[in-house]
Amino acid sequence: MTVLYISPPARLGGGEISLLTLVAHLPRDRFHPVVVTYEDGELVGRMRDLGVEVEVLRRDPALIPRLTRLIRQRQVHLVHVNTFDLRAALAARWAGAPAVGHLRVIFPFTWVDRLFVRLCDRVIAVSDAVRDHFCQEAPDLRERFTTVYNPVAWPEKRAQTPDLRTELGLPPGTPLVGAVARIDPWKGLDVFIRAAGRIRAGRPDARFVIAGRPGDSPEEIAHEAELRRLSRELGLESDLFFLGFRPDGTEVIRQLDLLLIPSLVLRTPGGLKSEGFGRVAAEALSVGTPVVAARAGGIPEVLDHGEAGVLVPPGDAEALAAAALDLLRDGAGWAALIQRGRKRFEERFTAERHVQQVTRIYEETLKET
Repeated sequence: MTVLYISPPARLGGGEISLLTLVAHLPRDRFHPVVVTYEDGELVGRMRDLGVEVEVLRRDPALIPRLTRLIRQRQVHLVHVNTFDLRAALAARWAGAPAVGHLRVIFPFTWVDRLFVRLCDRVIAVSDAVRDHFCQEAPDLRERFTTVYNPVAWPEKRAQTPDLRTELGLPPGTPLVGAVARIDPWKGLDVFIRAAGRIRAGRPDARFVIAGRPGDSPEEIAHEAELRRLSRELGLESDLFFLGFRPDGTEVIRQLDLLLIPSLVLRTPGGLKSEGFGRVAAEALSVGTPVVAARAGGIPEVLDHGEAGVLVPPGDAEALAAAALDLLRDGAGWAALIQRGRKRFEERFTAERHVQQVTRIYEETLKET
């Protein structure tokens, strides 16, 4: 079966990493993947490293006809759109191929997004939270959605990450608390920094890291400058380290004593914006790093509604810090949380489980069309 995967962006984010994991673990005796992106980027090289054919198509008025021809020429059995993209859904419809969409984020939806779902035969939601948010205004589309959580898979060769404390010039055993996230206002990293100030008051030996970078938008670039200014204002210059983008992000998480996920629920003029899934939470469960996270979007589902991690109200730096300090002091509670987290990971977030669920959707879609 030839499956055409369409990923408009090629810069690696959570959705693109999930796509790489899916394609890498597809049973090749049953599925032949072909990938299309609308730009060149790291995803293209990573897919080619897997031996997957990639086509880079220009975003211009001829994009939909080119996609339609490609689907027909390659005799594609099914199109899987890795994000909401109306052009891809139209091309699949015109080429006569069934389409599966993928809803990955909570954001302000429009009629374009609802039309995309109507053109798809099935839509995969990365959490019940993203499905429920979308279907508030389109309850008639609910039956098209199936929730399949994102996967976390380890590469065959682990990244050669140096000891983080040595890298930062810290003594061995220094308590290290971190956030791993894109530098974007809705990720709540200002809340993390304020919480760090409170944690330091209770644990003066603790140090803090932020691993991530802003995107290309002026808003995100300005936000990073604001975060650095806030760190200076709180006197954290020597205690908080901005690591930038780390391709070894999961290895960084492994070396933390505690991962904080301070994501917000932002109200914009168009609607809510929040965390669709919370990939770093699942990554932390996989490596045995305890998590304190905001009760935002799909994060509670990843953490089993508080059983596999501690949940606090979004935007509450005091609650985030208090929960972090409790865990840093409570060795037994810390160990129990890690054990429950590993069990949760094995039950929900392995690559094998993800592939099994997604390919079942493919087969059901083909039978229904």
